[in-house]
Amino acid sequence: MDRGSPSVVALCLLMLAGLASAQPEPEIGRWLAEEVDCPEGTELRRAEAPDGSRSALWCEASRGARVARHGPYLELYPDDTTARQGVYFKGVQAGLWVSWAPDGAMEQHRIVLPGEASRYLLQPEDLCPPGSVRERSFGHDDRPRMWSKCHEIDAEGRTLTVGPYVTWDAEVGPGGAKRYVLRSIMNYENDRRHGLHREFAGPFGREVLIEEETFASGHPDGESRAYYLDGSLRELRNYREGRFDGERVAYFPGGAERWRIVYENDRRILVEGDLSVAGQPCPEDAVPTASADGLELFCARRQLHFLWRDGAFERRDPNGAVVESGLYRNDKKVELWQAPPGVALPPKVSDEVQVAAIQLMLGDQPYTWLNSPPEEDALTEGVGEASGEALEEASSEAHGPAFDIWFRNNHTKKYPHPRTEVEDGVVKIYGLPPGNYYMKVEIDAEPSNPTKRAGDLASSLDFEVALGEITYAPASLLTTLRLIEPWDSNEDFAEKYLSCEGAIPLPPTGEAGARFAWRPPDPEDSRGFEYFYRVVRSRCDPPADLEEMVKASTFDTSIALELPPSSPGEVYEWTLYAKRGEHAIGQMMTFYEGGAYGWSLRFRVE
Repeated sequence: MDRGSPSVVALCLLMLAGLASAQPEPEIGRWLAEEVDCPEGTELRRAEAPDGSRSALWCEASRGARVARHGPYLELYPDDTTARQGVYFKGVQAGLWVSWAPDGAMEQHRIVLPGEASRYLLQPEDLCPPGSVRERSFGHDDRPRMWSKCHEIDAEGRTLTVGPYVTWDAEVGPGGAKRYVLRSIMNYENDRRHGLHREFAGPFGREVLIEEETFASGHPDGESRAYYLDGSLRELRNYREGRFDGERVAYFPGGAERWRIVYENDRRILVEGDLSVAGQPCPEDAVPTASADGLELFCARRQLHFLWRDGAFERRDPNGAVVESGLYRNDKKVELWQAPPGVALPPKVSDEVQVAAIQLMLGDQPYTWLNSPPEEDALTEGVGEASGEALEEASSEAHGPAFDIWFRNNHTKKYPHPRTEVEDGVVKIYGLPPGNYYMKVEIDAEPSNPTKRAGDLASSLDFEVALGEITYAPASLLTTLRLIEPWDSNEDFAEKYLSCEGAIPLPPTGEAGARFAWRPPDPEDSRGFEYFYRVVRSRCDPPADLEEMVKASTFDTSIALELPPSSPGEVYEWTLYAKRGEHAIGQMMTFYEGGAYGWSLRFRVE
């Protein structure tokens, strides 16, 4: 290491403090084994791999019987050149980790984010089984999250999830830096849950185990335990091949037994104790279930590691006073008896009350070819909350093409099921309570290919619902454009190309550049379409746009792009959309095996 630069431990601490800031990444250099400088109070250690292929060099601190890595860590090739380098901080991986090829070319670099390593995950960079690939993803479930999973390719070319699948909640810490709070570790084997599954709760840096169960071939099996935040037992369960079998016991905080049920192949054969909440008996198959903090009690059914609330609930403050109580049905709060100030259910709105009318537009013209089939209103109820499958379909020629419509509450992130009617391209919505909603419409306008593909139409819209009013708004439909060179977007890309590091390879572009071509939104009338495209050089992990390479438009249906070869850990992302005049009218989409899709083409230049 360069003696004139900060020590790796100091550099690590700087990175941990400022990962979410706009500070540039430190310059990456290949460390030298003979220049490893251990922090004060640590000793240099070395170990050889059993097969002699690599050796490891690290700094180690000890306090009594406890021993932990602290400082630089190197993996070395047989000639003592560095194969991998990184930093440990008080026993956990931290900061920047880099892999090097034998010739000195950088193969991969990744920053271990604050909270990604913890006492439960000392080495997130070494999570995956040998031969598999680790990938991180960032997104939004019912909250901002980060996921890590491992995959391998089997002999038939299928991508299989293996090893630990980890979930973190993202939050903003002091100073505005983003950090990640551990929430679950699930283990997989051949794409099925298999092995230990653990759930966590508690604040950043002080997460505690609250659920622990074992899966076998996709099903809970054997003994499972749930804990309160103080580590005391909350519930004990026994499974056999995914079914309750044997004793299931719940405990009050402090250790007293709350209730006991004995099952035989999912059938109750003995029940002892109180199976009620707030004086109301739980519905059949539901049981009183306590939260990990011991302050909430609710009736719930359990399926795998999910809880489905159904029946009474109540929440107390730390002094034991009830601050909220009410009723759940199908995991939705439907009634409040008591609530803290400012908490109330939205007013009920009859499904006979129209709350919105959304006119679908194609360019500057109303799209009038869509209608609900008569006497089939049951098919027009949006989307199922658990499955995410759209229910609305109308396929007869007299009523236009098949279509899907679904909604999401932008505040609760739940998926409501309003009654809808479609008449001459106007979506009439009934029964939604006041709030802000997202609506998605997908129209199978080209029946010769699968839905969402080339020639099909899609629209999305955020709209407000106000009590006693009907919201009127337009929603623009976009035609899915078909890319035909250098790949045909009407065909599924292999699932292995879905990850950032495994993006689709493109041969060197050469002086003439790489040719990209597509079909116009309307094959019978290609006049007047302007196509806007953008190429961004992006980092894979953590994801970030690094440089805008190209941003332009053309009236042709093809372009040539000359791009330099991709650096390790980087890809190009190309987006394309079409306008006619001032109106957006088309967008490119890409599709992958397994059902994943996106709105950009991610590729690497070899």
